[in-house]
Amino acid sequence: MRKKIAVALAGIFVVCLVISCLTCHGSQGAEPERENMKTYRPIPKKAEGTGIYRMKQTVKRWDWKGWEVKEDAPGSLMGSNIVSISGRAILEEGDSLYAAGYRLPMAMELYGGDGVLDWEDYNIYRLKDGKWELFASNPPENVEDRYGIMVDEGVAMNLMCYGGFLYYGVCYKHTWDEDRILDTAQFVYRVPIQGGGAEEVVETKYESKFYIYNGKVYYMPREYVREEKDWFSYTRDNVYQEMELGGENKREIYRTDMQTWGSVFALGGGCLYLLEWDDEKEWITGVNLETGDTRYYSMGGMSIYTLFYEGGYLYISSFSNTVSIFRMDVSSGQTEYLADCIEMAWRPPSEIAISEECDFVNTVWLENGYLYFMWQDKNAALERWLFSALDVETKQMSTEVLVEKESESWQEDRGYLEVVGDEAAVCHNVGGEKIFFYRFRANALQMDRLERKEIRKGIKE
Repeated sequence: MRKKIAVALAGIFVVCLVISCLTCHGSQGAEPERENMKTYRPIPKKAEGTGIYRMKQTVKRWDWKGWEVKEDAPGSLMGSNIVSISGRAILEEGDSLYAAGYRLPMAMELYGGDGVLDWEDYNIYRLKDGKWELFASNPPENVEDRYGIMVDEGVAMNLMCYGGFLYYGVCYKHTWDEDRILDTAQFVYRVPIQGGGAEEVVETKYESKFYIYNGKVYYMPREYVREEKDWFSYTRDNVYQEMELGGENKREIYRTDMQTWGSVFALGGGCLYLLEWDDEKEWITGVNLETGDTRYYSMGGMSIYTLFYEGGYLYISSFSNTVSIFRMDVSSGQTEYLADCIEMAWRPPSEIAISEECDFVNTVWLENGYLYFMWQDKNAALERWLFSALDVETKQMSTEVLVEKESESWQEDRGYLEVVGDEAAVCHNVGGEKIFFYRFRANALQMDRLERKEIRKGIKE
């Protein structure tokens, strides 16, 4: 009798175990239920040897074996970087150098040239024969004429060259009239490299990235209102689309009624990755661009700031007490910590050049397997701002000291960096009193400082 009872209990245990596994991991070819995801807030843990409190990060993953990740060809992905919402503001292409208006002062300091005494943030400039010239212009008046409303300012961003054209976005600051409120308007334009007028490619969702990936443009269209309840209340879907470079053949990739950010999505490996959340949890959704298959990654309490894809990994910036950079293997779901960087005050693209925080926007850049970042060391005798390059595979790192000072407060210091060709361009604004510009050798662990300039107040912000 006891033996029969034992066998029966064992059978019940096995059945329960099978049901549990199916519930937690789903099955090949089927989407796991998002409602089954459980999240929690990790306890802050002080990182050993530092004064920084770091959240213990974990990821709960769904082992869906049907997930396919392709290898990307070099140069197949262009667009916003790991933390930079605005993408490249200074672009080297062939023998030419292009700069968005709000980064023209930095480009002039680091790469020389004159010819422009006054500039506009919504313009694109080109360095030619030692002189900067206006290359493309999209003033706010264009949007005012289109919508019949008032537009404050505009800022050009996210420069990229493909197929004989310079592509870029322009984000216009909040617009309004007496009858309605319209959030930021944002457009993608292109101009032939040989010169000519700007051509509108598409209007995108405000505060949104766009990418060129494998010869197509990926973006979020401006707005899909599914159900309008009243003037202030409506339900809208967030949509991700693909189209040809000239704006033809638009195709919907993914639609969701969950909450998303237009600035938090990435492309690579043949897939789209985006952040979604509801009132209880947030997760990353992966969408195969060819099949439409989806995969969900529950992030275990991680507060996600931005996403970027390179070489089979999603690079994630997470904000707790500071900005921490992780990467996640999209096949296995395993994550690893990479670095902490300077805490950033988030600003929408329309305010990058307008806000007084304009030099406090981007302190991290990822390219060709190297993570470049600015960070603070307050454990030394003097407080220091540092710039490091980390090989994400070997974890070897080289570091340069940018500034040492005795001040107890770094509140007013700001930083900005991006990779321009084979160089890393770095700007450090020290309390609004001095601005340092640097050029370092990029795409190599051994950084060589190529240039260092110091100027006093007077730069346009």
